[in-house]
Order: sequence, then structure tokens, then C-alpha cells
Amino acid sequence: MKMLLETGHFDGFVNSNTPTPELQPEFNVDLYPYQKKLNVGVELADALVERGFGEHSALVGSSETISYQQLCDLSNQIARVLSEDFGIVSGNRVMIRSRNCPMMVACFLAILKVGAVAFNTIALMRAKELSILVDKAKVDLVLCQKGLEEELNLLDRDMRPNLKIAEFSATIDGTATVNAKAACKSTKYEAVKTSQNDIALLASTSGTTGKPKITMHRHRDILAIADGFARQVLKIVPDDICIGTPPLAFTFGLGGLAVFPLRFGATAVLLEQTSPTNLAGFIGQYGATVCFSAPTAYKVILSEETNDKLLKTLRCAVSAGENLPQPVLEGWQNRINVPIINAMGSTEALHTFISTRLEDFKSGSSGLRPIEGYEVEIFDDDMKPAGIEKPGWLGFRGPTGCRYMDDDRQAEYVKNGWNITGDFFRKDRNGKLHFVSRADDMIISSGYNIAAAEVEEALLSHPYVRECAVVGVPDSDRGSIVRAHVVLNDKDSKLENLVETLQEHVKSAISPYKYPRSIIFGDSLPKTETGKLKRHMLRKAEIIKGDCATEKDSLIGDIASDPTIGAGNFLFRVHELAANNERTAVTHVDFDGQAWGFSLNDLVAKANHISSCYWHLGIRAKSIVALYLEDGISYYLHYLALTKIGAIPAFLNGGVTPEIASKYLSKIKPELLVSEGERLDEILTYSGNFKCPTTDIVEVEKQPFSLPCEAYEHSDDDTVLISHTSGTTGLPKAVSFSQKSIIYGVKKQLGKKLGNAMLSAAPVSHAAAVTMLMSNIMRMNHLIIVSDKSPEGIAAAIETFEPSIMFAFPSVYVDLCRIDIDPKRLASINIWMSTADACHEPHVRKMLQYGHRYEDGKRVDGALFIDNLGSSEFAFGIFRNIHTLKTNNYNRCVGKPFSWIEVALFDEQDKKITDYGVVGRLGVKSPSVTSGYWDNQEATADAILDGYWLTGDLIYKGENGLYYHVDRTSDSMQLDGKTYYSCQLEESFLKNIPAIFDCTVVQGEPKGTLKVEVEVKEGLSFADIEQRISEFSKENNLPEISEIKLVSPGSNEGVTGKKLKRVIRETA
Repeated sequence: MKMLLETGHFDGFVNSNTPTPELQPEFNVDLYPYQKKLNVGVELADALVERGFGEHSALVGSSETISYQQLCDLSNQIARVLSEDFGIVSGNRVMIRSRNCPMMVACFLAILKVGAVAFNTIALMRAKELSILVDKAKVDLVLCQKGLEEELNLLDRDMRPNLKIAEFSATIDGTATVNAKAACKSTKYEAVKTSQNDIALLASTSGTTGKPKITMHRHRDILAIADGFARQVLKIVPDDICIGTPPLAFTFGLGGLAVFPLRFGATAVLLEQTSPTNLAGFIGQYGATVCFSAPTAYKVILSEETNDKLLKTLRCAVSAGENLPQPVLEGWQNRINVPIINAMGSTEALHTFISTRLEDFKSGSSGLRPIEGYEVEIFDDDMKPAGIEKPGWLGFRGPTGCRYMDDDRQAEYVKNGWNITGDFFRKDRNGKLHFVSRADDMIISSGYNIAAAEVEEALLSHPYVRECAVVGVPDSDRGSIVRAHVVLNDKDSKLENLVETLQEHVKSAISPYKYPRSIIFGDSLPKTETGKLKRHMLRKAEIIKGDCATEKDSLIGDIASDPTIGAGNFLFRVHELAANNERTAVTHVDFDGQAWGFSLNDLVAKANHISSCYWHLGIRAKSIVALYLEDGISYYLHYLALTKIGAIPAFLNGGVTPEIASKYLSKIKPELLVSEGERLDEILTYSGNFKCPTTDIVEVEKQPFSLPCEAYEHSDDDTVLISHTSGTTGLPKAVSFSQKSIIYGVKKQLGKKLGNAMLSAAPVSHAAAVTMLMSNIMRMNHLIIVSDKSPEGIAAAIETFEPSIMFAFPSVYVDLCRIDIDPKRLASINIWMSTADACHEPHVRKMLQYGHRYEDGKRVDGALFIDNLGSSEFAFGIFRNIHTLKTNNYNRCVGKPFSWIEVALFDEQDKKITDYGVVGRLGVKSPSVTSGYWDNQEATADAILDGYWLTGDLIYKGENGLYYHVDRTSDSMQLDGKTYYSCQLEESFLKNIPAIFDCTVVQGEPKGTLKVEVEVKEGLSFADIEQRISEFSKENNLPEISEIKLVSPGSNEGVTGKKLKRVIRETA
């Protein structure tokens, strides 16, 4: 029958969105005969004062202690604020966004006192997640702890015009809105007379199987979990001091750190920064007697014997969140000599419904029993009792149970009046319950059912093993095999035959067929914020021992196809997925030749630290931070840090002159400029050109470190980077890239085999270099970046690190061709990769002499040369042409466009060119194209024609289906009524006059003539070459050459190595 017979709610929203009676489980309401009119806000505060606990400590925070009388008064004052200042009426939904602190509990009680429905949420929740919950629950007011409002500010308030947001300070005497208003209110308040069956609390599930579900809990439910588990099992008394790691926003934390102690006049310690690593210290500091946490915390405490003396006051520990492994249970009880309760609950049940007992500590029993009032059964797939010792689905019913708010999944959780949790348990002959596995943790191998938890317990009983997790992975012969991810007590252990040792140990402990056929050793296991193991990530994790290429390829494939991985979170997502985060991911070789290696753990730690530093400086989501630095790893580290918090890094190549840099800054209008040393001093001499604060990078990175900032959740269109063009035609343009665009091409190419290590000699500030960081992190390869891009600097790096691929702009390859290098020094290279402009044939042919490739399985001399034509607006590239010693696709051939790119050629009348061999302006359509020029709608509009982005390149398509690049639109020349293309002319001179090493052709003075700048090969006569150029021009009916100029290497090059033809023309 329907439980809600009467209500104290004026707002009927929650009542109308409660599941119908037939969809709800059966409830046992006879055990606790609460009065019909029941308000938990009163029962957990005012009632304790009436019982004489007014002066007793109720809540202890990091800087204050609140008595029960103070809690009663404060919650009354806040209740008045809610009703008088914000118009909250009974039945309204009030969300709390806060970390653990006494003020959060006061707000929670106040919400209940006004008859409203409390909805606690964790501080880590992002705007997107919050918006789902706010909309579904039709939240009327959000009470937000000061400092956590950033994500709320990102909500579209136009779509939620009635939503109110109010800040409160973590300390009572804070100056935030709620605190200030409450201080002026009377401490007397008559709470709303709600019904015991009125909904008092909403709680969201983790949403691990899809969108989050919202559970609904009555006033009587909140008291029932205390009068059941806390009274009967934990035996909470007024002298107890409760402490723990779970957030109050989770029902495990709300019960253990608020409801349980307040129900019985005990004390709760609420600290914002409690974690498994510092929990033991806080237990000792506050003299805690009851501790609530996940198995992870107890494992961590056991790993340090020095923690034992900190736990002298503890009388009981409660483990929940996941099953407590038997070795941890035994280790805790043997070492700490304190009972540890293995509790099983769920958000749907509000708290614990089965557990071990305190007395089990003496008997050694590990079986779980129902809490009084709960009935438990083990069912088979047909919802029939499975029988003794047979695994089956765990079902329960009792004082609490599942009510999802307006959710079709109610019928999946509640079957025949039973709550079905999704856990596999078995019942022994004494009626005690034993965890077998989560439904998705059961491994079927060669027809055998193998419970992951059983194998884990066997492994944990070995002295070498600190932590482990077992998953099933596909196997062609057995269907699945058991794989164990193991963290050793001694992570640096070099023990021989360790895999075999552990396998034999498992075989001796349980049925031999259950042993793990694959064991992976790692530094840590992926977990949620509350310490739960992320098993789904382990199923995808990279094989470390045995180096299984198939598994690594599978993981890379998952990364490539995962739409939630973008340019702003790729590092952190890969860090979650990869099993070996200690491997070197990036090495920076600085200008002094010093190599600095960074593992994935190092990169994450650096990004977390620097993002906290920026946060301390006031940088927030959407803030633009310009970086004007020496070429090096700092660009990468600050990119990762800024994008983590949703800020926008704007990279400015350190080679740009201070004057040009200052003018560029005036266009992008950053909130902060970060530079260094003399470079900062120089640009400040032009500070009149831009208006923003400036700081030295050293000052940024030494800001006070706090807890890692919460990760911003980007949408696909969010800007993650502003880079700039080469400036060959004037002031560089600011190019913006989004969460999706800059990484799109990278993810499309992840399936290509590129070896295990890459050396990048591209400017680290360039968008193309950022894509190489993404590519190598997501491939779990080693990226080496070099600041010294001289031939010797590059050769030394290749010789030292032996990368299989090198990535650079054409000018770097020109430099390498300038000298003769011992081929042995470059032998590791299998692929030379270039991007930006197409390379000239003579330079490609020389580079093909170095390195190696494989033909018919045999290693032969001569690497591949992949020539990508790209632009600053595409970052990754547009066309690709692959050269070997045996191919002959030259004459400015750029190959074919990438598969995700659509190209078109346009004539001067903006019509598409369909004929072969006709030169046109290149237009490109692709998800990888820039979002546009930053804050320059006019330039962006000029660059788009019929939906295609005009790159500024002139191209024609050959009859062979390949494309050929002839020039940039700004560099082609109309001479005597005929069009000449500078790049084609340069190619002709280089190909036909071998004495020329490099050359540049522009229009000369007087008009109608050509100017040619040449660099000649060492030891050759310029006069002879000058004569040969003139003769070649006449022989081929080229325009008159007005000037042939000898230049030195690198002259008139921009910051990316491109020739500044505009400058050469202006000096003609």
C-alpha cells in the first residue's frame, strides 16, 4: 500500500515524483513506532538539548567546536534565513554544495526544520553534473560553501530563472551571505510539523552504469539507520567521537559523521582534508573512538607500523563502500587489536543493512548478518531462493529501501518487493552472508565461475602484496582469463620469479583453476574519490609485464573512440587508465643538453600543483593566460594546468620580438601574462601596448600549494588553446582551438603504428607540438622534446634516446641536410615526419638516406619521410605524402587529404574547380579546423567560403588523384600577364642547380622581375652559381631576375622557420 498517508509538505513536487506503491519495495514500518509528526532536524538537535546535552560537543571542525545548544540555535537561525529571506516552504528542494564542515550539518538540519528536502552534493561535482541534478529535482535554492561557487556560476541561469544560490562560510562567524543573515536572526524557531513519511533527503548515486539516479528518503528512514545499525551494532554512546573520510554528501558519510553521533549525543569530527594518508594522524589528534572509511584507508594505515600508536583511542572501525578483504580484516585485528565492522549498504538503502558484529572480533567470524528489521535472501536468476552455499543475487527489505525519483530504473532495482543490489553473495549453513562478487566482477573462464574477490583475498594473504584487484579479460581459448593488478609492499622489489610465486600461492590457497594467469604490477590502483576501486578502468589497462601489444592497442582504441576524452582532460584520463604511471612519458632536453624526465605521475602532480597556483592567483574557467617563454617543457606543463581548471592558455613563441608580442597581446586581452627574466623585462618596455597584470613564471609556481583543484568539465566547443600564426604576412593572428577540434585528428590517427618513442623538434609553443603531446600521451609512448634544435643538438638527442620517429618543421630538416652526420647516430629513426609547408625534394631525398625501414619483414637502410602539409589553423595537418627511397611523388606533391578532411579548390570567382591541373585556393572542411581567429570575427568570416576554411594555399589536383602545392596566395606573382608561383620556382632551382642548398624567390624591383636569395653549398663559388641561375632562367623563359643575393643559413626566417617573404620583398 502507499506509505504516505498525510504530509506536512506545502510543495507537492517530491510526493508526485515518488514511485507508485506497486513499484516500491515492501517496508518494515513496525519496528520503530515513530510519532506521526516527525522532523529529523529537531530530533538531531533540539531533542538532544532537551535531554541535557546542550553543553556537550556536537561538531568539531578544523578551527571551532560547536555544542549541541549552539547547533540548535544556529540551525534555527539558518532556518529563519531560508524561510524569511529566500522564501523556502516545506517540500521545496534545497541543495547543499560543500566539503565536510560543521556549517554544512547546520544547514542540513535547518533545511529539515523548515520542512524542505535536503540534497547534499560533493564538492568535486562539475557544472554539467550539477545541472542534471538541479533540473531533475527542480531545486529551488543552492547553499554553497564559499570558494565552491565556480561551477554553479557556469549554470545557465536564463534556463533556471527561479533558482537561487546563496554562499555560506565554513566557519560560523564567516561573512558569507547565509552566515551574515543568520547572525541577525532569532535563535528561536518552530520547526514545520512534517510527517514521518515525508521525504527529507535526496541522494544521487554514482551513475557508474549511466546517468545518475536520485534516491528519496523519508524522515523516519534517517532515524531508522541510526536506531538500527548505529545503536544495535556500533553501540554509539555520548562519549564516542566519530571521524572518517567519506563526504557528508554520500549517505555513508552522512550517517557515520552526522546522523549517528547526533542521534546519541556523541561528537563528530568534520575536517575538509581527511584522506587515507592522514586519517591515522587525525584519529590520534582528536582522540576518535569510531572511524568510518573504505577498505583502502585501512590498507594504507596498515602499511605504516608507526600508525599503530595513533589509534589507541579507537574502539571500533567501520569499513564500507566495497567488501573488506579477509587479509585486511585479519591484519587489522591482529595488528591494531580493534574490531573492524565489514558493512554492506547502498545509497538506495540509505545506509547499512547487513554487517559483521563487534563480537565477531573475538570469534574471528567474517560472515555478515542482517541489521534488526531487515530481511535478506539470496536469489537465483528466476528470483527463487538460491539455497545454502550457492551464489546468487543479494536481496533485502526492511525499514528502508529504494525509491528513485521519476526513474524507469526503479523496476530494475525492485523485484517482487525485494531490493536487488547487483551483488553476488552466498549464505552459509549458519545463515551468515559472504560476499562473492559484484555482478560484473564474476569471471567465466573455460566454463568455470570465478569470483574476483576470492582471488583478491588469496593474493592479499601473501606478504609481498599491499593491494590488488582482479578482473577478467578476453581470451581466445578460455573465453576469459583472470588478470590480477598488484601493488607490492616494496614497489622497488626486484624479486625473481615473482609472478610464478604469486600464482603458486593462489593455487595453494584456493582451487587451482582460479589462479591469475596474468599479473600486472603497478604503483597504484585507480579509485574514486571515496576510495572505491575503478574496475572498469583496469579491464582496459595497459599490460606492463609481458608487454602485450594487443592489449595496449585495445586500450588505445578505447581512448580513440571515447568521446569524453578531449584536449582538456587527456592526461588525467590516460593516467586513470594506464597501469604503469611511473614510466617516463616526456623528456625535455634543455639548451644545456640536460635531460629532464617526467612520468605520467610527475605530469599529473605538476599540473595539479601549477593549477592550484593559478587558482591562488585568481585564475578561473575562461580566464586567458598568455605565456611568453623560452622554448621548453613549461609550455606543456602550464597548458595541462590551465586547461585542468578550464582556463585558456595563450601561447606566444618566445622568439617573437617584444614589440610584436606586446601588440599581439593587445588583441587577445589576457587576464595575466606569464613570462620570465629578461624576456619579461623587455616586453614590459612596451607595456603601453597592452593592459594586463604580468608575473614571472617563477612567481607563479611558488604560490602556496593547496589541495588539487577540481577538474573542469569541458564541452566540445570550449576553447582550450590560443596559438598564433607565423606572422609571414604581418602581425600574427590568434588562432583558437576547442576541446574537440585540436585533438580530433590526433584521435583519428591513434590506430597508426608510430613506434614507442618520438623526438619532437617543433617549437613547443606551437599548436602542432601540443598535438604531439596528446598523441604520445594517448599512445602511452615516450615523447622527447629538444630546446636545442641545431643539427648537433638533434643528433645527440636521437643518439641518446633512440626514438623511432622525429617530428619537426621543414626548416629543421633543412638544417640537418646542411651538414654530414654519421648515419649511425640517426639509425634508430624509422620515420621522419614534417608538417607546415611541403618540403623541397632535395632535402627529402637526403633525409631518406638516414635511418631504417622494414621491407618484407627485413630491416633495410633509409627511413620513411612523411610530409604533412598543414597550417596554423589546423594544428595536426591536412595532406600527407609518404616518401621512401623507392617512391617518386615529388614536384611539390602533398599526397591526399586525411580521411576526416574534405577539401575543395576555388577559383577567383569563388567557384569550385573540378578540372585536373587547375590551380585554386584551398578550402577545407573538418572537425579539426580552428574555432576561428580569437576575438576577430571579420578575419574569421573572410577565411570561410561556402563552409570551407581557406588556408591561404594554392593547390591543384593531378590526374593521378594526388594534390600538388604550388604557393601561398600572398606569394604568387603576376608578371607580364602570367602567374608565377614562388614555391614552384624554388623547387626548380634546387632540383636543377645542385650547388644551391636552399633558396627563396619573391617579386623584385622593378616590378615584373624576380629576386632570388640563395644559400650555396660550402666551398662553392657564388659567382658561378649566380651565372648558372641566370642561364637557367633564360633557358626556361622565366622573368628577368633583378637581384640574386647570397644569404647565410636561417636568414629572414620567422619563429617557426618559415621564410618571411614579405620582409624579403620589402627589402628588394
